[in-house]
Amino acid sequence: MEGPESTGENLPIRFHPLLRAIALILSVVFHPLFIPLYATLLIMASHPIQFADFSGKARLAILGPVIENTIILP
Repeated sequence: MEGPESTGENLPIRFHPLLRAIALILSVVFHPLFIPLYATLLIMASHPIQFADFSGKARLAILGPVIENTIILP
């Protein structure tokens, strides 16, 4: 029998470039480091009354430490 199975070679699997691009985008978007940021944004969006008094700069002051501690520092 001919082929890589008979010779014991480990040949790399080639994927379509579009599939590789989609996989890269998904791995970046759903990276575990971004989960606390997504949770903070979800809380801010789902409870707007709790954050009604916050201006744009105050909301960034809330997101700043989350971004710093979960994305930049690790």
